[in-house]
Amino acid sequence: MEEGEPNYDCSEVVDEVHASHLDLQDQAKISPEITLFSDGSSYLQEGSRRARYAVTTTTEVLEAKALPEGWSAQGAEPEPSSLAK
Repeated sequence: MEEGEPNYDCSEVVDEVHASHLDLQDQAKISPEITLFSDGSSYLQEGSRRARYAVTTTTEVLEAKALPEGWSAQGAEPEPSSLAK
């Protein structure tokens, strides 16, 4: 490797960036009778990036929270495992 070149393995970086969620399984952890919806949004407020997300059924908000400053709308989408109670 030449001096000044970055020291990383491209295939490891690609695997990490594009990997599926490690906590995904082929077995449902939530009752199949319940249909859940999730949505995330992000916006600028006084120059700071803010994000929120909500998880709902057709009739009830199960969880709605703000996320740390700097998160994107994609980061606001909850992970499937976090929905299992």
